[in-house]
Amino acid sequence: MDYSRYILEIYKHKFYEKTILSNHEFEFFYRNIVMWALNNGPFSVYQIYSNLSNRGQNMAYKNVHPKLQKLYSLGLLEGAEYHGRSIHGAKYYKVSSKGWFNLIANASLINFRSVASSVMKATKKYYSNNIIFSTLVYPYFNSKSITLILEEEMLLDYLINCCQSTVDVILTREPDGRWISVNNFMGLIRSDSEAPADSTPGLEERIAQAIDGHIRSFVIKLILSLSKHPAGKYSYLSAISSQLASDDKFMNIFHKVEKEFSTNIKHIKLGLKRRSVTKGCF
Repeated sequence: MDYSRYILEIYKHKFYEKTILSNHEFEFFYRNIVMWALNNGPFSVYQIYSNLSNRGQNMAYKNVHPKLQKLYSLGLLEGAEYHGRSIHGAKYYKVSSKGWFNLIANASLINFRSVASSVMKATKKYYSNNIIFSTLVYPYFNSKSITLILEEEMLLDYLINCCQSTVDVILTREPDGRWISVNNFMGLIRSDSEAPADSTPGLEERIAQAIDGHIRSFVIKLILSLSKHPAGKYSYLSAISSQLASDDKFMNIFHKVEKEFSTNIKHIKLGLKRRSVTKGCF
């Protein structure tokens, strides 16, 4: 799996930087911006203001505008094309990949279950054209599996782990204590012959290893979660099993996990056998 585009996007737009938002501002971002975007698509400042007014939240337009401008300046929003009727040439926005990354990473600041539901909806909506979902979900599940099978909170937990591991690796210091520079990082996602001599080796590999570990854990948890559904020819378990079996993307990662799991089980059994032999010698 090639993670270079994913890593470049995160580094280029500084997803890893701590977003300077109060809990109240983050709540505003989620409740009034993210929810609107999921249900209605691109939005203008006036639409957010009107939506607040219609819901009985009396906030003056002059107060709504700077809130959106702050979100935009932090990179949580980006400009968007709007193909409907635009009043007074209004500028339209959408939640950026950095915005989704921050929402996922800070889900516990709002309401984990509510954010899990929104992230699931976003995964279905932006399945193949958002760098986060296209990197962390798209290669392993087809759209039908996502719709029928994935559990919201399990999916969010997996995405949180991936995002956090990515940030942790990017913020790793070099051996001499310096932070990894932009030039060094950029060298890591080019071919070895193009990479600068002083670049830190293995950054992309470390991120790949972390994400690969998380997807394997996710697959195992998903398989184990099936046991809570009653078995039977016409049961929900039967429908889930049939869907996963027909999902080539899932079966590809499933066979890898199965092989690795079987190999490690054999090693453990060999270890137990050696231990029994050793005990028998005394």
